[in-house]
Amino acid sequence: MRSGFFSRLLVTVLACFAVCYAVYMAVRFFTPDYQTETAFSYVIADSSRIKAVAVRDEQVITSSAQGVYAYLRDDGDVVLSSTTIANVYQAQGDLAREEQCRRWENEISILQSAQNAGQQPMLSDTLGADVSDAAGAIVDAAVRGDLSSLSEQRDRLQLLLGKRLISSGKITDFSSRISQLDNLITSERAQMSAAAAGVTSGVAGYFCSMTDGYETVLSTDFDTLTAAAVRGVVEGTTKPLKNDAAVGKVQKNFRWYLAAALDEKTAQQFVEGASVTLDFGVAGATDIPARIVLVRREEKAVLVVFECERLSRYLISLRVASVDVKFRSFSGLRISREAIRYIGQTEGVYVKSGNLVVFKPIERVYEDETSILCAESANLPNSLEQFDEVIVRGKDLYDGKILQ
Repeated sequence: MRSGFFSRLLVTVLACFAVCYAVYMAVRFFTPDYQTETAFSYVIADSSRIKAVAVRDEQVITSSAQGVYAYLRDDGDVVLSSTTIANVYQAQGDLAREEQCRRWENEISILQSAQNAGQQPMLSDTLGADVSDAAGAIVDAAVRGDLSSLSEQRDRLQLLLGKRLISSGKITDFSSRISQLDNLITSERAQMSAAAAGVTSGVAGYFCSMTDGYETVLSTDFDTLTAAAVRGVVEGTTKPLKNDAAVGKVQKNFRWYLAAALDEKTAQQFVEGASVTLDFGVAGATDIPARIVLVRREEKAVLVVFECERLSRYLISLRVASVDVKFRSFSGLRISREAIRYIGQTEGVYVKSGNLVVFKPIERVYEDETSILCAESANLPNSLEQFDEVIVRGKDLYDGKILQ
């Protein structure tokens, strides 16, 4: 009995061993002894993300006029000291009438331009193609959801259609429609309760319709600006000085500044005089050139100031923002650090070329904790190329080895 039991146990153990060995051999057969990754071109920027405050030489525009304000200038527009930046209407209805009158005046201007240009000899097929392009541009903008240029595109289409009507000889002029619009404008403005009061800028510079109360708190006199003051604005502990009469402001110089209060470790990357690129993560504000003009170590923080000369509708109204400061960009072929091998003193990687293992030398241009960027077209014989299959893991690798 006991002998039979041990015999069955032995057979069971041997059977299990045979199954496990078969599985092991199958895994080895179907699983390669190496792992590869493809070398692709890659661009990486050495950057630091910080919180910063815009500092400008600003003049607040004030007005005591009561009523409804209609701004005549867009944020970022250049204005002179005598430029009217807004009209003030006594009632909302007056503003609506004025806006309608401006639309009619714009139509008159388009009709007059079409009338004058259409009387000159032009090829009708050229005008036809231009009309088709203008109509297509409107459709494309609508599909993209970009309505910012829709009014301008509509005016262009109306102008081209007017030119085509005149050049085709179907009508001789638009005098009847222009006269009708003139009468409508006269009638509409006669119904307004009072003439609009104008607000002028007072100084020349770049206009912004928004104020935040920090215009007089922050100064471009960097001898008096401190890291503590900058940090106070970022954290909200420094309160703005509100001005109820403020209706806008003017940045008096095309240069403006970005100031940050950094800890000592972060500040190590920032060197006075260095050129950098600022990325605010907003369309139109992702590649802003700047220069570090001040690095000053204070008791509890380091004050870093960047000088910028590019403006936009977004940037002119910016005060506190998170920004990526890009010091330098690197490009090359990205590989894992695990792939690095050496033949003597030569650093390189093993590449799978068909069923052959080939050693290719590399030249590092950038590295981090997990990967390395290698120079493309390095001045080395048989150097790494894009789309090479780099062996990351493998056993018994050597140059010229034939893979099974």
